[in-house]
Amino acid sequence: MKRLILLFTCVVLSIVKLNAQGISKDQYNDVIDYFNNKITFYYLQSYTTHTNEKKKEFDKIKEVLANVRLGNSLNRKELGDLISNDFKNTNELIVDRIDELKNKFEDSINISRLKEILDYELQNIKKIKNINYISAAIEDNYDNLWKETKNFLTEQEDTDSAESSVAAFNTTAIDTPRKKNEFSSIKKMNLPNNSFAPNYLSIILIIMGLVVIYIIISRAIRALKEKVNTLERRLVKVENQGMLVAPPSKNIKAPEIKDFQDNLEIMNERILSMELTLNYIRDNTANTEPAQEGPDPSLAPDTLLYAPIPNSQGQFDATKVNNQFNTMGSFYKFTITDHRGSEASFEFIGNKENQVREATNAPDMILRPVCNIKNSLNQNARSIKTIEPGIVRKNNGKWELYKKAEIEYE
Repeated sequence: MKRLILLFTCVVLSIVKLNAQGISKDQYNDVIDYFNNKITFYYLQSYTTHTNEKKKEFDKIKEVLANVRLGNSLNRKELGDLISNDFKNTNELIVDRIDELKNKFEDSINISRLKEILDYELQNIKKIKNINYISAAIEDNYDNLWKETKNFLTEQEDTDSAESSVAAFNTTAIDTPRKKNEFSSIKKMNLPNNSFAPNYLSIILIIMGLVVIYIIISRAIRALKEKVNTLERRLVKVENQGMLVAPPSKNIKAPEIKDFQDNLEIMNERILSMELTLNYIRDNTANTEPAQEGPDPSLAPDTLLYAPIPNSQGQFDATKVNNQFNTMGSFYKFTITDHRGSEASFEFIGNKENQVREATNAPDMILRPVCNIKNSLNQNARSIKTIEPGIVRKNNGKWELYKKAEIEYE
């Protein structure tokens, strides 16, 4: 039983670790510098090849940019100094813009979030009209760049894990060649790739595991109680026989009675321990159930709220939805429709220049998770009209999509 519980605990901890792996600020900055170097290199290579302009100037710097590696790339100043004399436009419109991504670092950032940031910004850079060939430079090389980046981050995680294993291993005396070989194998081990983020699969696995353990322990308790009842009946029978026989029967000895009593005490202790474990499992299983949203008196019907962009599942973070309109960050307007403050209709704020520009540049991220677009993409649209509002419902700290809104470009 202890081995089963220990095994399940290890599985759960492994799931939590894989989903919670973060990226340090140094790693994040290394990735941004690497993308800056490589996108600049691929762009200048494409530009000089197609236009036959400034080939000599590019030849002077291409070897430096072609040979940069993750963790050993040129920083913003070094890259700017390298290309500023001959490719000033590139320096201003590409290099500076990619370098600004360093300001978007978050303490809890992980591999999936890093990819979202890069995807969003590089899609915007592709749309800069006065930089020819940038779109082809990004599209032709982005997948390989991201693959190298993911491998780099994974290898660094492997290295950190191996160093921890080395430190622990050194505490034991390594004094034979066989042990040294085992020590070397620790360094070479490969850990699995990681994925982002908090997910419901982990919660489901934990609940299923707790249910399995609960069933196993319940059956063990029933078996122990049956054994205890059997021992009690035998003990009563032995004591009765001992009282009826004088002098004491040769077939019934005091040590035998004591053995029964000792076994009874052990069984009762085990039952108590298992019942405590069952109570703990019940409490923790109850805590994993989603919290029900209670009424919010401050959100009366017709109250207006403003929300940022949703995530890819069409959910809005409730902590970022409030009654203050933010010119740069508010994209949707909620109108509370029930007395509990847990349901609202919503529409896109389509009459503001910034919101329309950002939405037409990145419709997959801003519009499509919660909206059905009735006409084709128009990047020159002056407004975005909500034909039919959508519906969201508040649950467990999130405004979750119940019905998509209908919109069109104007």
